[in-house]
Amino acid sequence: MQHPRQSALCDGKAYLYALCDAKAYLYALCDAKVYLYALCDAKVYLYALCDAKAYLYALCHAKVYLYALCDAKVYLCALCDAKAYLYALCHAKVYLYALCDAKAYLYALCDAKAYLYALCDAKAYLMHDMVKEALHLHENDADIHATM
Repeated sequence: MQHPRQSALCDGKAYLYALCDAKAYLYALCDAKVYLYALCDAKVYLYALCDAKAYLYALCHAKVYLYALCDAKVYLCALCDAKAYLYALCHAKVYLYALCDAKAYLYALCDAKAYLYALCDAKAYLMHDMVKEALHLHENDADIHATM
């Protein structure tokens, strides 16, 4: 049989072991708690990374959208410029047609003037012939009267 003092020492030693085990258990619980916090932090960090990635994608889409808007604006400006250019071409074509019509009109005026000159020349020619014939007839009459 053990001496009561030895028995108390053994009980005290067992108690200390139990305390150590309890302390180790508490440390293990703390480590487990820390590990769980670390897992939660890692999960939060991963969510934050996903949110950051989603945010970056959203920024990229917004940038692409803005570029698309700019391209659409440039395209619309180009269409407006093309429309203005086509109107300018049409106006230039109308202007050229007007110039051609004016030129044709001037040619027509020149032709009419030439025609009038030609009429005047023909009239003068006819008048000259008529005067010449009249003089010739008059000379013939004078010759006839002289021979009588």
